[in-house]
Amino acid sequence: MLKIKELFNKIHQKRWVLVPVLFACLILMISFSSLSFARYYKKFMGNNSANIAIMANDVVIDYNFTDINLKPGSEVSIPITLLNKKNGHVSEVKQTFVMSVETLSNIPLTITIYDAQNNIVTMPTGSFEAGVLGSYEYTIKISWDINDNNYELSQEIDIIRIFIDSTQVGGA
Repeated sequence: MLKIKELFNKIHQKRWVLVPVLFACLILMISFSSLSFARYYKKFMGNNSANIAIMANDVVIDYNFTDINLKPGSEVSIPITLLNKKNGHVSEVKQTFVMSVETLSNIPLTITIYDAQNNIVTMPTGSFEAGVLGSYEYTIKISWDINDNNYELSQEIDIIRIFIDSTQVGGA
C-alpha cells in the first residue's frame, strides 16, 4: 500500500512539470497547422478569376389566386409560362424541367394540364438550350364535377401545389 502512495506522490509532484510541457506541445501543434493552412490559403488566393455560368429560371403565372371560388360544376384555368430567363439574364447552362401538380385530395377536383397546342399533357417536361431564350406555355384546368356535390364538402379546403423541378444538364 505504501508503494502506491509513494507512486501517487511522485506523479502529483511531476504534474506541475507535465502541464507546461503539454501546453507547449499544444501551442506548437496549433502553430504548425496554421502555417500549413496559410500555405494552401495563399495558393488559393491567387490573381486568377473564373466566370460562373448563371442558371436562371422564371415562372410567370398570370392569375389572381384569391379569385378561386370553386364549387361543384365550376372550372378554373390558370396560364403558366416557364422561362429560362430571370432579371434580364438568359440562363447560360442547358436545363431540363419536369412540372407536376398535386392536391391534398380533400375535394374531388380534376386537374388537367394542356400545352400551347391545347394537347393534354400528364407530366410536362422540356429543355432549354444554354444562352438561348426559351419558353413553354401551359394551362392548368381545375374542375369540380357537378355530380360531386356532397354537402359535407362545403367546409372543406384543398391545397393545389405546382412543382417545377429544373436541373442543369451536362458539362461545359
